[in-house]
Amino acid sequence: MISKRTGIVFEHVIKAIESSEKLELFISNIRKDPTIKGFNVALPWKEEIMKHVDIKDDFTNKYGICNTIVNTNGKLTTHNTDVFGIVEPYEKIAGKIDKKSVLILGAGGAGRSLSYYLSDYKNCNVYLFDIDRTKFKRLIKEIKNIRVVMDYEEVDKIITKCDLVVNATPIGKFFFRTNPDSYSSPIKFETILLAKYTAVFQEMNYYPIETEFLNIASHLGHLTIEGTKMLAFQALKTLDYIYKSNFVDTLGFEINQEIEQYVHKNL
Repeated sequence: MISKRTGIVFEHVIKAIESSEKLELFISNIRKDPTIKGFNVALPWKEEIMKHVDIKDDFTNKYGICNTIVNTNGKLTTHNTDVFGIVEPYEKIAGKIDKKSVLILGAGGAGRSLSYYLSDYKNCNVYLFDIDRTKFKRLIKEIKNIRVVMDYEEVDKIITKCDLVVNATPIGKFFFRTNPDSYSSPIKFETILLAKYTAVFQEMNYYPIETEFLNIASHLGHLTIEGTKMLAFQALKTLDYIYKSNFVDTLGFEINQEIEQYVHKNL
């Protein structure tokens, strides 16, 4: 649907990389293939792939996390669309995010990238929570100007003053064409109930369109932003980087609506 809307004919292929050696070989082959204009990067390679590129944009160079590569005649340039996939829909729907207080649930690649960006580029007060204590020990040393939230009791206190709450965990995500045994949310109903009425709740997971996290927040009267919007805006931003276009501004919400319709109908 994105190809049809943008007029750009392309193929998006999923490729599994099992080891660092295979990653290096993959990069070598990409450099030799002029038909491959770029590609996206998923965990666990968002950091390691930075060793194999030629040019790093400001954000990826500073924080070392990349999820998009542009191939220009064999020269590879890094970008990160995770942050854009959250910030752009939020600002189009809820207004400027600058200087807001934001609670991010999940300190994986996307959650960490978002925390860096909001703190450094948008001057936000960022609170980062994860249940993985081992991961947190590394993050505490790594992050200087972001407050790490260590337990659910502290989440209950922090959420009362936050303008935005983002689910950057896989909790609540369904696998395609399967029925879950139970519905789940990264934080409980009682915690969401503590949020101020004006708080916005935003999801990174895009299936189902309304996760239990968003469902609870919506029923409590909060503005919610679905993960399909992140999916759509990330995809368009990738094309904008590759083709130096401006599809995000011209087609962002139209393509998001088509993606939501597709998810409802086919998944």
